[in-house]
Amino acid sequence: MHQWISNQKLYTYDFNWAEQARLSLLESLSDIPGPSRLDESWRFGSPKNYSLEGFTLASGADDDHIMKLAKEKQAMQGDKVLRVICANGEFHYNDEGAKDLVICSTAQFCETYPELAKKYFPKAIPTIGSDQLATLASAIHPFGVVIWAKKDVSAHIEIQHFLNGDHIVCFPYTLVIAEKNSSLHILEQHIGSSSDVSQMCVGIQQVQASGGASVHIALVQNLSDNSRAVELAHLSATEYSLIEHFTTHKGTKWTRQETIASTDAEEANIRLYSANRLTNHQQLEQRTYQHHTHRGTASNLYYANVLNDHAAAVFSGMIRIDEGAHDSNAYQSNKNLLLSPNAVAHSLPGLEILADRVQCSHGTATSSISPEEVFYLSSRGIPEVTAKTMISDGVLQNVIEQFDSSPLKEALTSIIL
Repeated sequence: MHQWISNQKLYTYDFNWAEQARLSLLESLSDIPGPSRLDESWRFGSPKNYSLEGFTLASGADDDHIMKLAKEKQAMQGDKVLRVICANGEFHYNDEGAKDLVICSTAQFCETYPELAKKYFPKAIPTIGSDQLATLASAIHPFGVVIWAKKDVSAHIEIQHFLNGDHIVCFPYTLVIAEKNSSLHILEQHIGSSSDVSQMCVGIQQVQASGGASVHIALVQNLSDNSRAVELAHLSATEYSLIEHFTTHKGTKWTRQETIASTDAEEANIRLYSANRLTNHQQLEQRTYQHHTHRGTASNLYYANVLNDHAAAVFSGMIRIDEGAHDSNAYQSNKNLLLSPNAVAHSLPGLEILADRVQCSHGTATSSISPEEVFYLSSRGIPEVTAKTMISDGVLQNVIEQFDSSPLKEALTSIIL
């Protein structure tokens, strides 16, 4: 990792406190081991895809080309949607936010609001096996996106991160801070420049919701079939707040998604959803950790995959209810529909309960399409191929319908189905 860093032209912060912290993170990398299949967090995983060898840190992008792509790739509809555009990791353009809604780059945030920024930058988020890349991503780039919604603010926001170039690596970063009674609906897209390039994306989403705030955030990863992605999320809900997090991975030959959801005060609620259609030799690894630290909290997870050809999926999820987190409610469900005898799905759910009066359970299901279902639709004049498509679409649509955000639900339906 240090050899790779020494060969890159790294961006720096202009603020002494941030630059010193960034350099400290880089120095700490030597003490952080890389992934190994001997680690439980990489069971059934592919650590070889974790390497940055052969990739160069992305820089620069053609303004006209990016703006044209941005219009073509807009998924959220409506005049009130605020647009944020980033190219090769650099904050490129954004619509003006409303009063009490701050939308800016990481560097601008550190300069304008240093005391608040010090709580978040530059610091590595906790992960489930990807500490090395999380540390590097936090230290390498000051041009992420910050969304800070103050009291009672409501907004619909679409963030587009474009990766432009061949054999480049990009580190998209999004920080969301939702204060009392604010309401945010956010769609974030990671978009490759073309189908014939090899790129790598290491993305971070950090969401902090408090005081009755609600954050509905969806991530759409859509890189080329020859690319790789590591998508890391750290979600923290405090008193009476709600976070809904949705992911779908359309592209890449290998994607690793890690999501840590922490209910950090009474009556906090986090819901996790994912719907994916995997084909060819695509590999998707999903690791989740639902952490209940206070009484009366709730979390729910529903992940579903439709796998065809030689696609492979791994789901490993843990629910932990801490001592004292009584009266908590947690659920976890992973469903996989196999359309090919060569497709593979591994599901590894887990529970660790240290409190009383909790409702906590998990369920997994992996199956192929039932001949009876196909016969039922065929007997009504629907061709077999169409019938199978309708059934697989239904599996993914069921996940989308759970998501409690109408503008995002509409966008995700058009993207996934």
